[in-house]
Amino acid sequence: MSQQVDAAAGWSARHHGLDPSGIPMVSGWLRLVWPAGRALARRSVPADAVTLAGVALAGAGAWMAGRRPLLAAPLLVGSAWCDGVDGAVAVFAGRTTGHGALVDKAADRLSDAALAVVLWRCGAPPRLAATAGLAAFAVEAARELRGGPARSTITVGERPTRVICAVAACLAAGRSPARWPVALSAVVLTALSVVAIGQLRRVPPQAPAARRRQARTGRPRQVSRPRRDSSTERTIR
Repeated sequence: MSQQVDAAAGWSARHHGLDPSGIPMVSGWLRLVWPAGRALARRSVPADAVTLAGVALAGAGAWMAGRRPLLAAPLLVGSAWCDGVDGAVAVFAGRTTGHGALVDKAADRLSDAALAVVLWRCGAPPRLAATAGLAAFAVEAARELRGGPARSTITVGERPTRVICAVAACLAAGRSPARWPVALSAVVLTALSVVAIGQLRRVPPQAPAARRRQARTGRPRQVSRPRRDSSTERTIR
């Protein structure tokens, strides 16, 4: 038995109607993670298992950052990879659920906390590392408070930005005993998070009626379906 999966539409449904075909960086990233997601779905690997693996890698990277930061960097990249692959697994397996979205969101926040720990263990002042972590949390809080279109708005302070700053801190700490490059990574992350909050504040908030509907149903009303493209279809056998 075969199941036709429109990967782009499935991803869009998990990301509040955002159409990846109109964003080159997103569509390029998805082309990288979809093959892994399809392969894992064929082997019946649960998406939640991939999500938890990403959290474990982020935690391992935080622990390793204080001792061998150059080894922590690939662990953080692997965590980010899992963060993209878990959604692809859910889409190709046809198991996109509210529970999975909740697990994914909680895992993202745990991984964000691990990134702040990475900055600290690499040499950033504790208060600066904590500020960078809180700023990242504030971006997601602002997104949830605005609701509606804000949930599908891409800012300069998304998770890839946080991972890049943490990886840059690891590379800097592994190459030089100087602490200012690590502190600079934390400052850049904080600044971009502040800009991201400003971007989200310019997005119209979700209407109260729509917010109440989403609270009852657990998902926003789908206004339109993303454009279907045969090049994005995948077959699972």
